[in-house]
Amino acid sequence: MMGPVEKARAAWGADIPDWVLVLAQECAATSQTKVAKRLNRSASLVSTVLTNDYKGSMEAVEEIVRGAF
Repeated sequence: MMGPVEKARAAWGADIPDWVLVLAQECAATSQTKVAKRLNRSASLVSTVLTNDYKGSMEAVEEIVRGAF
């Protein structure tokens, strides 16, 4: 089973943004649910960002992640 960092790297490839990597590392250190609560967002949002499937504004999520971590 792949962890959050491996999932993010697989989905984003070599161009993985630094903030997505930080998000994945935080999920690996605690849990996706805890990270989502800290961001005041859903765990599904965190999951879709990590897998590069999020359909909303990545820029908005980036701002939230950078503010929290």
